[in-house]
Amino acid sequence: MRILTAVTLVLSAIFAHADDSFERSLEGKYIAVTGGAGEICSAIAKKFLEHGARFVILIDYNNEKGEEVKNRLNNEFGDGMVEFIHADVTKDLKKVVEQDVPKYGLADVLVNCAGILNEYDARSVMETNAVATIEWSDVMYELSRADKGGKGSTIINMSDMYAYNVDGYVPIYTAASAATTAYTKAKGHQMNYRHSKVRMFSIHPGFTETPMTAGQMEIAEKNDDFVKYSKSWAWQTSDEVADALMGLFPVAESGAAYTIDAGKYYESPALVYRSVEYIDNILQQ
Repeated sequence: MRILTAVTLVLSAIFAHADDSFERSLEGKYIAVTGGAGEICSAIAKKFLEHGARFVILIDYNNEKGEEVKNRLNNEFGDGMVEFIHADVTKDLKKVVEQDVPKYGLADVLVNCAGILNEYDARSVMETNAVATIEWSDVMYELSRADKGGKGSTIINMSDMYAYNVDGYVPIYTAASAATTAYTKAKGHQMNYRHSKVRMFSIHPGFTETPMTAGQMEIAEKNDDFVKYSKSWAWQTSDEVADALMGLFPVAESGAAYTIDAGKYYESPALVYRSVEYIDNILQQ
């Protein structure tokens, strides 16, 4: 409540769109992307621009990388199409809203894309992947909801296939992903959407080739097994994730969860339990 009270007046000018017909269109959108310097997140920002977004804000704690992505996208799409806000999503929501956001006008879509993979630091993973996503979504939801004078919005929350895929590996990352997905399903429920006009859904990429996965494919136990197990999956690129999201955006329903795997999207299952026999069969190949 402290955060919501502090930022209500300013954020109400950020997350809004003109009418229901605009909600599912890719063109003309103003997009805010947390974690925007990251591989998948910057690919998503770029794809929105390719599909007619009018403006993109990147939000990330990595100042050097954020400026590099901003400059690269502006060189490709035109000066002033992209701006960068240097911020830590776990600490700087109030600062971003009060000091940075008022400069840039309205936004239509928030992509909560910031995330880390570190099985040795449970608090950081939960705060970055789950708590920050929930806080940013809550603020946007409350201030753009149509039943309280807002004009609606779209919130896309990055989760992971580990939100529902239980195989004994990466339990901390699994917990954070599951928390994000459960929150999104509840907050984005059709019961809430019908009066708020805030569409909220989650996306769950499968194994994706990024610096995060390349540099942090390490877990506390049985790391060699995990690496071998992960190679049994169909890996995809960040561009494939972003392309799939562009196809999903016009049709995604509020409160739904969607897997993006091998460049294709489909509605995520509630739970997939990988038995020890299933995993042993992969490891013995």
